[in-house]
Parts: sequence; structure tokens; C-alpha cells
Amino acid sequence: MIVDDDRSVLFTLERALERLAQGIQIGSACSCREALGYILLAPFDLVLTDIHMPDLGGVELTEVIRSYSPSTAVIWMTGCPCLSLQSHQKRLGVSICLEKPFEVQCLRNAVLSVLGVRRP
Repeated sequence: MIVDDDRSVLFTLERALERLAQGIQIGSACSCREALGYILLAPFDLVLTDIHMPDLGGVELTEVIRSYSPSTAVIWMTGCPCLSLQSHQKRLGVSICLEKPFEVQCLRNAVLSVLGVRRP
């Protein structure tokens, strides 16, 4: 699940992760509230979320994810330095915090690493 309030970012990230590895399916949401609707119906293996969004932020989304699906991996994306988020990241068990802008290959590698998937 990719969560970002910028639809062009969602589109770009979806395209970047398509066909990344066999069996990976990608869902997306343009708000944390929309994402929660999907996540509460069926947990995802991984949620890739922006930190700063208008309705709820990525930290709050991660807190809800942890209460419903503790095993779901989370990767944060932020335009602000991840150092300011380190205490939240550790407390919530967030796998990786990517600082924007990042290279597409960096994102792909992070997703594969967190999911434990090897490229063919």
C-alpha cells in the first residue's frame, strides 16, 4: 500500500514498483483515512507512507497500523530529515525512513529488502 496526498507522487511510485517482483500487488490511497479503510479490511505486508499529509500524518497512520496489524512492515517517506523522526521510528518499529527526493532504485531496494524478496 502506497499512501501519499500527491496524486502525481502516487502515480510515480506505483509505476516505479510495478513488476518489481512476482506476486507483489500494489494498492494506493491519497489520504491516511482512505488507506485505513483498506488496511482495516485486510492487512498489507507493507505500507509505504508519506509523513506529512493534511488529514492524518504517517506517524498517526503507523500507530493505527501497529494496533491492528503489528506485523505489517512500514516505510516512511519525508521531505524533512529523518533524524527528527528517529524516536517515533524506533518506537513504532518502522523499517526504513526515506528522505525525499530519493532515487527510484533506492525505493525499489528498500521495498525488496523489507519484504525479504530477492530479485530474479
